Amino acid sequence: MKKCRICDGEFFEKPILSLKNMPESAQGFLAYKSDNQTMDINIVQCKFCGTIQLDCEPVSYYRDVIRVDGNTLTVSNIVRIQLQKFINMFNLENKKIVEIGSGNGDFLKIIKEFNVNCLGIEHSQKNINFARKLGLNVEKNFLENENTIIKGAPFDAFVQFNFMEHQPYPNTMIKAIYNNLTCDGVGFVTVPNGDYIFKKGMWYEVIRDHLFYFSKESLHFLFYKNGFDILEYFSTNDIFHNIFIKKKYPLPMNETNLIFDSLKNKIYEYLNNKKNKSIAIWGASHHAFAIISSYGIRNMISFIIDSSPLKQGKFSIGSNIKIISPDEAVVKNIDAIIIMAPVYSNEIENIIINTMKNHISIASVIDDKFVVLR
Repeated sequence: MKKCRICDGEFFEKPILSLKNMPESAQGFLAYKSDNQTMDINIVQCKFCGTIQLDCEPVSYYRDVIRVDGNTLTVSNIVRIQLQKFINMFNLENKKIVEIGSGNGDFLKIIKEFNVNCLGIEHSQKNINFARKLGLNVEKNFLENENTIIKGAPFDAFVQFNFMEHQPYPNTMIKAIYNNLTCDGVGFVTVPNGDYIFKKGMWYEVIRDHLFYFSKESLHFLFYKNGFDILEYFSTNDIFHNIFIKKKYPLPMNETNLIFDSLKNKIYEYLNNKKNKSIAIWGASHHAFAIISSYGIRNMISFIIDSSPLKQGKFSIGSNIKIISPDEAVVKNIDAIIIMAPVYSNEIENIIINTMKNHISIASVIDDKFVVLR
């Protein structure tokens, strides 16, 4: 592997560490000494996103969840407390939650303790059979591509415990999760803490099964990149990263269109009340150029005033209106001035009041408002 699995960036020239004769997997034991197999593993880091990862191919069973500590009392109690916090924070009672990679149901049975509608998806048929014997709702599925549909979708929330670090295509998995959530869907994700491993010099924690060793920052980057906001981060005994996340969604189009149309209507109303009058805009800025061009008011504006000598005598981009100096404006017969320089609006208003004729009407575009000042 030559490039980062997350951002396709290049790795630093030298590996963080090259490990020789490492076990080719962390699962299974040998029936015979002759079966022993080892491999060389390089721990590399992306120059762009900073993610630490292995440069080898994944193990053959990366789709299956293999969990050895999920049934211990200590781990179960920690997960129970974290799930309670997650469910309370996002008001998930009576809502639909899916566990991505539910294994043999160790954590799914804890989720089931709460008043939620829960489903697990798992690739291993052995795990599925075991979980179903416990009375758990588990479907055979793996998010092979971003269009993979989970039965019962869309879900209000998802959880995933220490599974993302195994995945050779994490972007694909997260996009698939995104597509199976409601528009305001949330998530709870845990992964091993790569910061802890490398700060403590615990290179022996590196196994081929775990392709990624996330820092807090690189974990955040992965989910930001794939359409989620990080709402809360916390660690478990410095060993695991935990994040609560929520789907990003675009600004409401209707709201943005209403703002656009409202400002346009108010500007047109003002200009139409001053037909056959000389109207100037103060501020040869991109704000003014955008409004003039987008609203189609170039033929209603006589000229643009600006204090910058670099702009004076030139013409506006997109509307071809001549730009003049404040001194030139003073001697012209102007009936109205619209200020379109947000940062300097008050200063320009004072200049007009103190140096120009009293009959001149003054208006200003302030944020999304059109305000008549005089």
